[in-house]
Amino acid sequence: MQFGDDLNPSALPAYFASVLRKVNAREIKVYGDRVEFKGGIFRLVSSWNVLVAFGSGIVTTHPDFRQVQYQVSCLQLVFVATVAVGIMSLFILSSAGWQPLLVIPIAWFWLVGGNLIIGIPRFERFIRGALADVPRR
Repeated sequence: MQFGDDLNPSALPAYFASVLRKVNAREIKVYGDRVEFKGGIFRLVSSWNVLVAFGSGIVTTHPDFRQVQYQVSCLQLVFVATVAVGIMSLFILSSAGWQPLLVIPIAWFWLVGGNLIIGIPRFERFIRGALADVPRR
């Protein structure tokens, strides 16, 4: 994401850290132009929290290119969905046999894919909104 000349790039990492604190990110660390954080579902937040689908992430400011880049990890989501679907499959297997197990891959894709289809655009809007609200020079 690009940002304009009216923003001070050196102030962006601290600003992103404060914005991430507002959505209850954990373990926020600022390393130069980079902000690392933890999110995920194992926090006392609403399921509507913008970081629920992502276990961790990095927001990097590139001052020379006037750009902000982000990376988010969905490994926690994949792990939790796999465990949940595995438990569901045990219950289905014990009560209904093998035929209903065909639904299990669909349930997994629904949990993981649905969260990512919603979560990635929401996180991108979150970052864009944070850039729009940065105090100008």
